[in-house]
Amino acid sequence: MDWTDAQYTADIRAGAGQATVTHRLSNAPVLEHLIDSRSAAWAVEIRCPKTLMAKIESSAEARHVVKWDADDVDGDIFIMPGLLAREDLRLDASDLTSLYQDIGDLHVPQGYWLARGYTCRASTLLESLLSFRLDKGLKKGRMEVASDHGSGNLRFVVNMAPDAYEQARYDRSVQIAALVGACAQFPHAFRSGDDDDELPLVRELRERLESIRPGITLWEDPATYDPAMVATLLEPFRPAPVRGESDSE
Repeated sequence: MDWTDAQYTADIRAGAGQATVTHRLSNAPVLEHLIDSRSAAWAVEIRCPKTLMAKIESSAEARHVVKWDADDVDGDIFIMPGLLAREDLRLDASDLTSLYQDIGDLHVPQGYWLARGYTCRASTLLESLLSFRLDKGLKKGRMEVASDHGSGNLRFVVNMAPDAYEQARYDRSVQIAALVGACAQFPHAFRSGDDDDELPLVRELRERLESIRPGITLWEDPATYDPAMVATLLEPFRPAPVRGESDSE
């Protein structure tokens, strides 16, 4: 609204523990000059309201990856992209809308946002469903999964032995193994009945699974329900490529 013709958008692709953000700016020569001169930088603010975690990461590149530590977040994570002033700036008001025409130069302090994009919820479904906890009482290589309504929202707590907990921080296969365990709990954890009685998370899971595989058998029929298939429809395994195999293959 401050610039006559400028447009700013951001494409955000969220994954477990990170997001790839691509910033796009058009019809904004003043802002482009500030970026080229390093007076402004692309930036992303990351917030987790439940844990009060908040941080800003900046980059000179329009496409960059932002990461967060699993120990610092719980529940929803929000990403707010934009363009940040790296130093005190003075903008010529003639480049702005008529609202600013009578104020002369506009002072923008260091750290102020020059452009902001829409806020995006970055939590993956896996992160929304699972909470990983260290359990020193478990023997090496073991995990236990149980449903938890303590926060008011249905979650599945994955208690993990120290070695498994550490491996889950970087090994997506361990995270999906935990998701299989959570999916096995669905027939007992989800209330059956009318759609209006379903928790929002349950409804989101149902809609996503039915859109991926119409006619799929879900948790209402425990005899034929397949938790491993459901888990890998939500978060497919991505094996490392065979040695000598190209990424495209």
